[in-house]
Amino acid sequence: MEEFTKQLEQFLLDGSFEFKPSQDKLSIPLIYRIYKKMQGGLRNFDAIKVAEDLIIDGHHRYIASKLSKTKIQTFPSTRNHNQIIFEWSDVILKTNEYDSDSEIKYHNFNDAYRNGISIDESTPKPLSITNCCKIQYLRHQVKSFLNGAMATPAEYFPFFLDLEFFAHFHYEKGFGADSLMKLKKF
Repeated sequence: MEEFTKQLEQFLLDGSFEFKPSQDKLSIPLIYRIYKKMQGGLRNFDAIKVAEDLIIDGHHRYIASKLSKTKIQTFPSTRNHNQIIFEWSDVILKTNEYDSDSEIKYHNFNDAYRNGISIDESTPKPLSITNCCKIQYLRHQVKSFLNGAMATPAEYFPFFLDLEFFAHFHYEKGFGADSLMKLKKF
């Protein structure tokens, strides 16, 4: 992310832009997330709302599209009487994430839908997961089942990779105090 941040900072200083910003702060993680999707081949995103040469809505999409050399549509909008115009070189790049987890999921779903692909295809995945990280990755993906797996002794973990075993405990509605006893009987 550090390399991307440097590239982004330089781009805002040196780049040529047909539109000016109406906000003075941008989220680096948000731009990066959109940029990665564009680099991955997604082409259909919500249009950027512009009034003359001023961006009203879509600053992050606009910058990501310029960086990735992806064409993005514009939609005419209106400008309010007290709208401030900034220069890209004056925009402050923030390291905090503007979107909540649920907003990110919504955008991933919307981007996948607009591009006619599954949600799995639209969200960037880790290139590889080392053995030491697999459990944490899976635990993040399917919390309830793998949290149960994490709470059991290591010798029982292979059971949690078995689909019949998963179905049995799914039917039982999860893991209670007697789950380990059931596990021994299974």
